[in-house]
Amino acid sequence: MDPAGGELAEGHLPSVPRILIIEDEEAHIELIRRAFKRSSQQYAITYCRTMADAREAVARSRPDLIIADWLLPDGKGVEIIRDVQQDPKVPVVFMTSHGSERLAVDLMKAGALDYFVKSEAMFADMPHIVDRALWERYLVLQRQNLERMLRQTHERLSLVLQGADIGVYEWNLVTGERIFDHVFSGILGYSPEEFRALSGSWQDFIHPDDRFNVEETMCNILNGSMQRATIEYRMRTKAGGWRWISDFVKISETSGEGKPERLVGLRQDITWRKSSEELVRESEVRFRTLIEKMHDIVIVHDLQGNILLANEAASRLTGMGKEELLTRNISDIDPYMGVAEYRSGYWDRLNYDETVIMESAIPTTGKKQIILENSLTLISFGGRPAVLSVSRDITTRKMAEKALAQSEHWFRALIENSSEIFRVLDMNGIIIYDSPSSSRILGYSEGFTHGKSPLDFVHPDDVARVRADIEAVYRDDVTGTPDRFRMLRADGRYITVEAVTHNLLDVDEVKGIVVTILPV
Repeated sequence: MDPAGGELAEGHLPSVPRILIIEDEEAHIELIRRAFKRSSQQYAITYCRTMADAREAVARSRPDLIIADWLLPDGKGVEIIRDVQQDPKVPVVFMTSHGSERLAVDLMKAGALDYFVKSEAMFADMPHIVDRALWERYLVLQRQNLERMLRQTHERLSLVLQGADIGVYEWNLVTGERIFDHVFSGILGYSPEEFRALSGSWQDFIHPDDRFNVEETMCNILNGSMQRATIEYRMRTKAGGWRWISDFVKISETSGEGKPERLVGLRQDITWRKSSEELVRESEVRFRTLIEKMHDIVIVHDLQGNILLANEAASRLTGMGKEELLTRNISDIDPYMGVAEYRSGYWDRLNYDETVIMESAIPTTGKKQIILENSLTLISFGGRPAVLSVSRDITTRKMAEKALAQSEHWFRALIENSSEIFRVLDMNGIIIYDSPSSSRILGYSEGFTHGKSPLDFVHPDDVARVRADIEAVYRDDVTGTPDRFRMLRADGRYITVEAVTHNLLDVDEVKGIVVTILPV
């Protein structure tokens, strides 16, 4: 066996649990042996009669569970806890002939998982005690692993988004709650706390000339006719000025009927781009001076795609000198853009009062590609119509969008394919979320349990106990303790389940009571 731990340490319930029992009375050992012989489950049991023997056994192979007597010939059983503190810790259950409330408290403070007073009934129930202790430890490890993965994914995503200077926000369309990060509020000059405390709706910040377009697009998203959109508009800053915003909005969650329930967005300040476009329109002379200083790629081509002007950034991107670029066609830079397709898709939509936004992928060395956001405007160049293309590298932003989509897909797949039911109750004890596994296990149609009390599905004989357990969780008197009861299926049958409940009302991303339910 691996000294570092077995299947339980790896996040799995062990097929043959390894149990270390520390007990010096032969009569008690014999009763325990008989109890395990009657069990249908297989166990790998090691018996030790002294602390010294127990320490040697732990050094040879870390068990999945330790059951220790409180008093032993060469010390107290609680000393074994210090020997199994490596992560993950081995759970330890204590038993004693003379129990007291003070002793129980001391053992729990020392790190014990549970505590029992010796009796023939307790010895006979030993297999069940072991199974319950292993199951409780398994649930704790599962929750810790999930929390660790959530933290790691959030940290990676935050680094990508912060590096791209992109603000993230989320809108719960059911509750009306909005969550946003410091980049989002910082675009307008506010701290997250200041922005959260502002009264009024988000429309109040939008420039009057842009409000109709924004509201029309948002209505199309909220009524389900659009799943995503990129909107550009101006927003009022804390100082009273205006900033141009590029807002990528996407529906990330819908109800069983297809109604949008959650919206996520990526917001970026594009004032720089809008300012550049305005300056370009004002003067061709200013335009020529400006573009040479810009970090963004600027290309002007005629209506046949022949390049008339290119700045240094365009030269760096293509690896061609500016003189050579003037002998090329725009399709030479982006092979995907054949002149006919490019013209019909974008040029025909251009006029002198409109800017068309499009994206393109430019191949580079090393089989990689750069994704550009191109702002196309029809201008007069040298007395004839031409297309001004101002391009910005948005590869990092696209990586952020992809990371966001992958994160959503990963966690949705984790929940949807689980063999457990994940349920969330609101502060009034009403079901506001049931994972898809609820339909597979209980047989109800998706969404049937929403808005109902979980007690409606509990066997009448178990209702009082389950209600008391739930109320204790709401009071924070207890959390994370398994509870076994009978649950009603859609076909009228009851199945026995084991549930673990956690109070996450204070967690902004949850704000509810999370119940994990597993048929047993």
